[in-house]
Amino acid sequence: MRAFIASYLLMLAVARALNNNEPEIWPSPNGKCAIKESFYGEGKLVRSIFVHLATGQSATIYPGGARTTSVLWSPDSHYVALTADRTKYRCEVKLFRVENGKISEIALPSNMGAKNYLSADAQEHLGSLSFEGMHAKRWLSNTQIEIVSETLANFLGDARDEFVSQHFIVEISKGEASIIKTYADKGA
Repeated sequence: MRAFIASYLLMLAVARALNNNEPEIWPSPNGKCAIKESFYGEGKLVRSIFVHLATGQSATIYPGGARTTSVLWSPDSHYVALTADRTKYRCEVKLFRVENGKISEIALPSNMGAKNYLSADAQEHLGSLSFEGMHAKRWLSNTQIEIVSETLANFLGDARDEFVSQHFIVEISKGEASIIKTYADKGA
């Protein structure tokens, strides 16, 4: 009988692991709000929803199309960074401000694309970018976040590909995000 129960429990654990369609919930540090996932499309795609816990009001902040999402709250709970893994080779970051139980998006600086930080030689010989993705790495303070941009550059007339990673320290002030520092992995 024990062997049967152990086998049954093992089968349940394996089934649960294989069908890990349990939505994630990321509560804010102050406990007033949360970001939660919602699955759709036969449980294969994710959308993200902001919830003000005191009122129960919610708003969809990432309408869908992601395979997974992850969330980083600022230490003071006034900002949140959402990383959405859209495809195998494409992640994106969205920044939001939370104020009085409401959430609004803050645009990332426009010059964070790979073509802006590749070396002059790389830009001159660039054939294509195989993928480009960003992810929020960590909050450095209540208003500063580190975001990493990664790409694989293919070069014309050359069989080599180069993986390039660039770190951006982004500061949020008065509802706008600006780059205050940037460095490559090797230049940290």
